[in-house]
Amino acid sequence: MFVKPSKPSQRFSVKWHQTIQVSYGTHSPNRNSRNGYFQQIPRAVLAKQDIVSRKAHLLRSVNQEEARLDIVNALDNTSVLLVQDWAMKFLSRKFRESQTNRFAKHWISWHLTVAIRRGDDHKLQMMTFVNVFRSGSQDSCTVLSVMSDVVKQLREAQPQLENIYYWQDNAGCYYCGTTIVGAKLISQQHGVSVRWMPFL
Repeated sequence: MFVKPSKPSQRFSVKWHQTIQVSYGTHSPNRNSRNGYFQQIPRAVLAKQDIVSRKAHLLRSVNQEEARLDIVNALDNTSVLLVQDWAMKFLSRKFRESQTNRFAKHWISWHLTVAIRRGDDHKLQMMTFVNVFRSGSQDSCTVLSVMSDVVKQLREAQPQLENIYYWQDNAGCYYCGTTIVGAKLISQQHGVSVRWMPFL
């Protein structure tokens, strides 16, 4: 039980004692517990940095979402927005799968690309491309092969295609230099131009 102090220095010592008591469950603020208290300050600094980076991520997400909506509103029959991502898992084909069937799909990678365009009637149209790989890693070379395949099929289905906008997440296979340069070369090969390629 604490007695109400009369001087500010006594108030500080009472608060200090309460802080040590709450943090460490001890009733006497000795030298070791005070040192332990000061050792937690770097953790607080790291926590603050984590909070600031999370705020920056949320701000960037909102900004890019608005940019994506602007692009969707500006789409016409000569442009397409490609949303790309790796799928996380295969869904079961049966209610109960055997372990052999379940684990056989464990290392199979599949990549989804959703093409969004505006038709002649000004309504949004979507087409989904699924690329399945029996083996191999989810790296930039695999992403470039998917990009090339999707652009080739889109160009055949839509000969008037001129502009491509990409929407990808912040995975390393998307934001590396190989993918950025390769996307430009693929677009030149198929006679289209890449207008936008952000990393969220």
